[in-house]
Amino acid sequence: MQALRVKKLYDGTMNAPVSDAVVVLDGEKILDVLTPADAGKLARYNLTAEDYSQFYMIPGLIDSHVHLDQCGDGRPYESYDNDFTDGYRQIIAADNARDALRAGVTVLFDCGSCADITLNLRNYINDGRMQGPDIMVCGGAIMQTGGHGCRDENVADGEDGVRLRVRQLAEKGVDFIKVMGTTRGGPKHSRPCYGYTDEEFRAVFAEAHRLGYQATVHATFPAIIRRVIECGVDCVEHCNFFNQAWTKVDKDKAAADFIRESGVMVCHTMAANSGFLDRMNHTPKELWTEAGKALYVKEKELADRVLESFAFQMEMGIPTITGTDSGFSYTSFRHGMHDAMERMVLGGLSNLEVIHASTARSAKYHRLDQLLGSVAPGLQADLVLLRRDPGEDMSAIREVAQVIKKGVPVL
Repeated sequence: MQALRVKKLYDGTMNAPVSDAVVVLDGEKILDVLTPADAGKLARYNLTAEDYSQFYMIPGLIDSHVHLDQCGDGRPYESYDNDFTDGYRQIIAADNARDALRAGVTVLFDCGSCADITLNLRNYINDGRMQGPDIMVCGGAIMQTGGHGCRDENVADGEDGVRLRVRQLAEKGVDFIKVMGTTRGGPKHSRPCYGYTDEEFRAVFAEAHRLGYQATVHATFPAIIRRVIECGVDCVEHCNFFNQAWTKVDKDKAAADFIRESGVMVCHTMAANSGFLDRMNHTPKELWTEAGKALYVKEKELADRVLESFAFQMEMGIPTITGTDSGFSYTSFRHGMHDAMERMVLGGLSNLEVIHASTARSAKYHRLDQLLGSVAPGLQADLVLLRRDPGEDMSAIREVAQVIKKGVPVL
């Protein structure tokens, strides 16, 4: 056993932080959490607390939306099949997992990769061959012909086709089901993004539920978001309230009310459209190129619309968990979670709410709250020590002093 004394503990819940807390570990688990009033109890454990009293502790962070086999270097996802072999992408995924863990992210939900890359990585880590985050995988996101991120192995059409694809993924041993709810859509695409029919959506969600899986869907327009919720989805990824040209925010109050009242969870990937901004903001301005400056303006316009959409939904009381889309576009596993959490504060949430959305609330939605997500007795010892107080300034989340995964310090 060991005991860690910290300056302040944020346990992942909405409870006020505890000053001068002592967290007692027993192997992979948290044995006890002590306040200053529990000094006698620490003595009964026959322990002397290790002094980390200059640090602030939070639970390990949970990133509910990543793509481990992508680089986060700005290349379009369509280019990966030409640029890299699956074996090379397997190495990229392992490097990304290590980077995320060192940044304080102890659980990752991979929302779509090629081949069986993330399944292999998850199993490799679970077998104890590499220290890494807990990884939950969907395999390849199920998509219709012509769908967003289309890759032949993941295409399924018709009610029977989507049911079959869910069963194939279940046979592979995935942890959840991801569906692409739109055709190719975004700033570069102007045609309507209809996605699957309602009958296909109902079939894929029903089959996922029948087999015990939660189902999440990529959806970025109010009309499609409403449709997938009516058809039985559990979570909406991105959930941007945009018009179909992505040129303005559609503040549809009726749609927002519907989402809130449905009880469906939303994962806003707040770093996906600000990764390049984050990279440039941490680069000396004298090193900015003219091309970089032009791209910065373009990316900032989109990131501002994403933030406006998020702020509107928070005003409407829609619950959210934290995701980044790390790997996609310019979103780095080293900083994606930090950027997302900072932007959630800019979007109207308190620092405590953001920590909660990134830990305990995420764990509860993902049905992992009996295992991890909080600093509480009996849970997995996934802990992050920070040099500054994240309750006072969310940028402190970037100043990671130590990560502990299942009771073991991360190197």
